[in-house]
Amino acid sequence: MPNNDKKRISAPIPCGFHTLDKIPIGKVVLTATTDATLLPIHVDGAKNVMRKPREELLPDAYSAKTVIQIQARVGKNETFAAYPNNNFRILSATRREITIWEIAVVSQHGTFFITCQETLKVALKPGLQNILYGEGPRLGQWPQMRQLLEEILCARILALPEGSPEQHPVNTVMWYNFAQGLGAIRTKNGTARVHWSNIVPRQQDGFRYLIPGERVGYVLHPIVPGNGERQTTFTLEAKNVVGRQ
Repeated sequence: MPNNDKKRISAPIPCGFHTLDKIPIGKVVLTATTDATLLPIHVDGAKNVMRKPREELLPDAYSAKTVIQIQARVGKNETFAAYPNNNFRILSATRREITIWEIAVVSQHGTFFITCQETLKVALKPGLQNILYGEGPRLGQWPQMRQLLEEILCARILALPEGSPEQHPVNTVMWYNFAQGLGAIRTKNGTARVHWSNIVPRQQDGFRYLIPGERVGYVLHPIVPGNGERQTTFTLEAKNVVGRQ
């Protein structure tokens, strides 16, 4: 029977991951303690950004929390928390720099982990008429986040024109997201998708992950549309991925 009691889990700070005890079907409350300069937010599947309420614990100490639903995986004796409702994010926004950390409950083969990962860092440069310029294309590609930042900083934010696109060396990790369990590798044949289940663990029964910029070994497979695949822009998938750093 599902256990509807809410279990509380505290987020790890600084960035990293920790193994959790087995979590039954039901709801868990994920919490993190922040100071007054940090804003908890939730980002949905359409990249809409919502502020989350926070509770004052002590002067300059606040508690942010979100409720995560633990579900049973059909056909398997496993439970999991589905993205994007397995996480919330912490935003730091000043007129010099924007940083976002993502705190999540992640399941891999039925083992749960709590993770904390820096997912965005953008430097800001002041301009005329209360304009701040963000380096790189990230903010220009995320208008919902840019709108929230403009409200917080009381300034207009524009993305600086992108120069030469960043060139990742062949056989290196372009990005990897803990909460999604997905990433990308640059190969000589193009960009390949990586799912956590195709990563060789760094230690037995350990958390499977990749580090952006690290060199990896892998076996490349084509993604066949309609073969039980969700719609994706990727045409290649990397399997048996081994991190080499």
